[in-house]
Amino acid sequence: MRWLICSLALVCSASVARADCDTEATATDASTCVVMPRGEARGVWFDLATADALRRFRLEVPELRLQIASLERAAEVQTERVALYRESTELRASAVAQSETQLEASLRREHQLRAELSAWYRSPALWFAVGILVASGAAIALGYASGGT
Repeated sequence: MRWLICSLALVCSASVARADCDTEATATDASTCVVMPRGEARGVWFDLATADALRRFRLEVPELRLQIASLERAAEVQTERVALYRESTELRASAVAQSETQLEASLRREHQLRAELSAWYRSPALWFAVGILVASGAAIALGYASGGT
């Protein structure tokens, strides 16, 4: 873990090390970072405030990763919700279309039934007139048949 912190500090401070860091010979108590050899490897050493900031960053990374994972799960849930809403909307649209088709068919059938009920051959006045004509014809035929003049 220390290797990770040291590597992170070295990478993050590469530009700082060249510009603002002092060498071991020129370092003072106010120096923010010092470049100094340690054995054969050179290292960049920070003051306590910078090292504390790096430590806090290292501690925040797992929490940030958890937040990212949580947000990714929430995004997946929202994506699933959107898919379900779209499917629901499509089902409703198909149900509305089916209802409209059934309504049109029932209206067409009602229109046909009304047309059949109001047909000319179903008119009561027609059948009354036909009845009068038949009765009159029968009365006349009976009159001639009974020998009347």
